[in-house]
Amino acid sequence: MNQAKSQLTGETLSIEKTADGEVHFRQGDRDNIFKLDGKEYPQPSGPTVAVKVADPNTWDVVVKVNNKVTSNQHLSVSGDALSATIQQVKPDGTTMQVTIASKPVSGGPGFVGKWKTTELNANGTLELQANGPDWCDLEIPRRRRPL
Repeated sequence: MNQAKSQLTGETLSIEKTADGEVHFRQGDRDNIFKLDGKEYPQPSGPTVAVKVADPNTWDVVVKVNNKVTSNQHLSVSGDALSATIQQVKPDGTTMQVTIASKPVSGGPGFVGKWKTTELNANGTLELQANGPDWCDLEIPRRRRPL
C-alpha cells in the first residue's frame, strides 16, 4: 500500500467519562467501556481491555483475545494532539507498529472529547476489504474488525 496515495485519516473517535467513573470509547463500530484501574474489562466485540493511567496525560492499554495479548497501546494527549502508538501482535507472533495522530473536534482538556484522525502510519501489512460498491474497511490482521 502506498500511504502517500491513500486516505487513512478523518475518522472520528469519542472518549467520554460516565457518572460511575467508567470511560466510554467509541470509534467506528467499536464501542468499549472500561475503567482506568488496570483491570481487564470484557468488551462486546470479544476482547478484554485493561487501561492503566501512567500519568494524567498518558494511558497504557492492553488488549487480549482468548487470554492472549493482541495489542499494547500507548495513548498520550498533549495540548491539542492525541497520539497513539500501537504494537499489534500478528498470529505468527511477530509485531507490527501503528502510530495514529488525532486533533480535537470538541471537549478537553485531556482525553475526554471528540477527536479526528489526522495521520496513520504502519510498519507492516494493513488489509483492505471491499464493503459494498463504494466503501472498504481497513483492518489490522488478527483484529479482524475495521480500524
